[in-house]
Amino acid sequence: MTINERLILLRKTCKKTQSEMGAIIGISQSALADIESGRHGVLDRHLLMLQNWKEYHVNIDWLKTGEGEMFLMDEGDALEALRIAYDLTDLQFDIVATFVRMAPADREIMLNFMRGVMDRQRAREAETEEARIEREAAEEAEEYRKQLIREKTAAVSSVSSDAGEKIV
Repeated sequence: MTINERLILLRKTCKKTQSEMGAIIGISQSALADIESGRHGVLDRHLLMLQNWKEYHVNIDWLKTGEGEMFLMDEGDALEALRIAYDLTDLQFDIVATFVRMAPADREIMLNFMRGVMDRQRAREAETEEARIEREAAEEAEEYRKQLIREKTAAVSSVSSDAGEKIV
């Protein structure tokens, strides 16, 4: 397939008439007809106009060579693909979309903030784990103390009982 044939395919895929596509690339309908018929070639300025076309994100490499996809994925398409691939809720999607649209310096600030929050949470969890261990140790010590008291009480009772039997 030639570049001229790919231009026809692009026009038809975008549901544009020759007049509409001609206006997009800055030429008349008859000039576009000449390009599509192969009488004239596609010029760099035509490619530039297509590259800057706001309605569609045309893959100029595809138009030139036929390799790749006809359209480039724009930011919205890429984010939507993430939403679908990772089954993101609306809130999760908004967080991801907001983050990727931030300036790199702002993203770094946000990452540092999040690291700080996570570090504080880990410290609280570690502190909580220490407190749990301490509480369990105190409970075990109390249980051991009660056991010792029972054993000593039983030993004293046994001695008293033995002493009482000898007196009689």
